[in-house]
Amino acid sequence: MTLCDLCSTTPFHTLPDFFDEKIIAKHDLTKDKNLLSYMPIWFLGWTTDRSQVGYAHHKSRMALELAAKHCDLCRLINFSACSMFDLLETGKIESPIDVPGDNMPTMELFISKRSDGDGFLVLSPSQKNDEVFLVCAIGFCVEYDSKLADTISGRVVYPDPTSPQALGWLHARLQHCNEVHGRPLQTNLPTRVLDIGDIETSNGQIRLLDSQGTKGDYTTLSHCWGTSQQFTTTKATMIDRHHGISITQLPQTFQDAVAITREVGIRYLWVDSLCICQDDAEEWQRESSKMAEVYANSYLSIAAARSASDTDGFLAPRPPREYVPLQVLVNETPSTVLAFIIPNAYAAVGWRIRKMSHEPLSKRAWSLQERYLAMRTIHFTSSQLAFECNSGFQTEDGYSETGHIFTLNSSLSPNILSSWALIVERYSKRSLTRPSDKLPALSGLASSFHKSMESSDSAADDYVAGLWRRNLIDYLYWFPKKRKGVRPPAYRAPSWSWAALDGAMQIQSLEDFNKLAKIEEVHVSTSGEDPLGEVSGGHLLIRSLLVPLPSREQRERDHANNNKKYDHYTQEASSTGINTLNPDPLFDVMDEIDPDKIDDMNLVAMPIAWACTTINHFGSSSNVIDIVDIEERKYAVALIVQHCQPSVGEDSQKQPPCFRRLGVICLQGNDFVESLDSMKEEGNMPLSTII
Repeated sequence: MTLCDLCSTTPFHTLPDFFDEKIIAKHDLTKDKNLLSYMPIWFLGWTTDRSQVGYAHHKSRMALELAAKHCDLCRLINFSACSMFDLLETGKIESPIDVPGDNMPTMELFISKRSDGDGFLVLSPSQKNDEVFLVCAIGFCVEYDSKLADTISGRVVYPDPTSPQALGWLHARLQHCNEVHGRPLQTNLPTRVLDIGDIETSNGQIRLLDSQGTKGDYTTLSHCWGTSQQFTTTKATMIDRHHGISITQLPQTFQDAVAITREVGIRYLWVDSLCICQDDAEEWQRESSKMAEVYANSYLSIAAARSASDTDGFLAPRPPREYVPLQVLVNETPSTVLAFIIPNAYAAVGWRIRKMSHEPLSKRAWSLQERYLAMRTIHFTSSQLAFECNSGFQTEDGYSETGHIFTLNSSLSPNILSSWALIVERYSKRSLTRPSDKLPALSGLASSFHKSMESSDSAADDYVAGLWRRNLIDYLYWFPKKRKGVRPPAYRAPSWSWAALDGAMQIQSLEDFNKLAKIEEVHVSTSGEDPLGEVSGGHLLIRSLLVPLPSREQRERDHANNNKKYDHYTQEASSTGINTLNPDPLFDVMDEIDPDKIDDMNLVAMPIAWACTTINHFGSSSNVIDIVDIEERKYAVALIVQHCQPSVGEDSQKQPPCFRRLGVICLQGNDFVESLDSMKEEGNMPLSTII
């Protein structure tokens, strides 16, 4: 190990804390979020004193580059700094903030402690304002037999995930969870499991077993099937699977799951594609409805996070990491820790580590409920192991967090319905091989939510096509993010449900809004044995005013009025999450709409709620941009609907007018909103059907 004089004398054990309490904004400047800056602000206690940034390090980029030629730690820092400058100098910025060529880091470096782990951040103030750039993030870890093992939580990540060190880390996590949180109780095994026996007696064979009410421990596999899906259980292969399966015939992911199950001393393994008959529709619906129990009762869920298909496996070597030994004082005793680079995106926002959004499994819709429902999961990611249970999340290299989002217990508090909306948003980003699985792939989680409502102080509720009957009006204002909604080829849900579309959704709660509509009836028809699964039809009866959709001319006039008389810009000061400054309709599927013919489509707006927001208008005064006007503005949120024919079998003469949802819109104007509210109070709200 070689360090420069500056690094040799830097007090890494007493670095100043990161100034996160003084930050008002964090700017991700690239899509991968590895180039970012922080904006501290004076009213949170920020001053121009550079010591607030951290402990002084190199004073220029040149000084860092020179030191990197012979200092191992500066070489790590410079590697990250070069990546940052490549992005800045080539202009590969994907942010509305004008950074390249305008606001660059000075490359006067400062070091502060990481706020969510062992190690430090390298920061550099900007050239033009108070912004501070994150240049590099360094983590600390130790070897497994280090005297600092009780002080430093991170361990060396060896390339081989089956190394004694990595498997020892897994055993330690399971033992700690068993001792502190309690070992999972043995319950009835799922309908079928794989009996994997042990290496000495199995003769390289496993077999499919009908459990018939047997109690025992079992593991579950959460995995991406991939495109081939060649090794499954069908009616034709059922008998052979019971007689025996050669382990060498299994896809690599299944072989790896067998190996890990044996490693943790468990005899039974549950794999969906082998334990459910894939060409028996009735069995598939029946067994898929039991997913909540299957994952919740397992001893351990094995998540093949890094594998895009069953043929990939998840125990292949991981990319090697570079470590630089550092001498630090721990409890006033000189000790050695190992420094390594942490991607800036993860150092800046720790929950990105637990989201694992870059891993193939995190893109699969089915795996979301599998992750929520399991009491504990071992994630085999592309870079390291991660252990997750109902009490927290921890990685091999030392990142840890308690009370995280991917557990059912944390998701049910405090507002169960808003928690469901967040889960739907995460779920909608993921993909399905079969579009018809949109609701079945979430039914296990819906079942658990329903049971939790029944056992809590909350009244039991009915699940209706991906939403909940109680307070349904609060969650009808949803829309595809970035206007990228896609309608599947076959019917899947009523138009008022997010499940009718593919694409990432945003659900805006209207819980705190003043209601302009009332739902009188909701009916959903399901198909198959799972009452929370596939939907064959549905409608809701709603009392609401119907108003013409604002014309293109009116919307353009509203756009102009939003910034009228002001030199710079208009901004919401108390946003409710809805862009009230945009009067344009948000259509569910833009490909279905000709923008030039919207006024000819006979579309109607159905206002469902209203609220008030504060608008700040900014202008110039004495060369200073400041607020020049404050406006209180009322607005109504509405569904965009279009007349349609009633569902087959309904007598149109006896039914209220029938509509199909096409999108949402924000309707502006204090007088207009007040008139809507007045008519609602007078009871002048017709009854309509939305299918």
